[in-house]
Amino acid sequence: MDKRYYCDFCDKSFTDIPANRKKHINGTYHQRMRKEHYDSFRDAESILEEDARKIPCKDLLRKGSCTFELNCKFSHLTPEAKAELKREILEKVERERLKQKEKKVTITPTLEDWLQKRGKKPVKKTNPKVVFPQWSLPMNLRHVPNLPPSLLPPSMQNFNLERVEWE
Repeated sequence: MDKRYYCDFCDKSFTDIPANRKKHINGTYHQRMRKEHYDSFRDAESILEEDARKIPCKDLLRKGSCTFELNCKFSHLTPEAKAELKREILEKVERERLKQKEKKVTITPTLEDWLQKRGKKPVKKTNPKVVFPQWSLPMNLRHVPNLPPSLLPPSMQNFNLERVEWE
């Protein structure tokens, strides 16, 4: 049984021989269907930009149809279609502008916001007061003269009391 080649663009299948495939791929129907497929993914800006460089198709204006269809080198966009594309572009620009505005306005979330969102009680803020523990020597070492510094309790002068702000 011969292998069959199926073309997704044209929705056709045929015997898969290099000559048949080449003939199909170079055919006008395949070229038109392929262009139509990829044009469906183009954005409004590129369509209007390309159309601005073209002059209107005279056959389309006179007869209402063009024999070249998608392969025509002239513009086939009607004024209504152009207005619709411009409206799409303006809507897209407005959406982008609103997104940028929202990014600038957003407030940095806090721990309290996070806890409140999850239904948990927020942690009460307390002013951290530096409390130093009171050290004392064990009873059996209190009467020993000349203790090494490692065995002596630390004094307040040993601590750096400057407040450091962490970012």
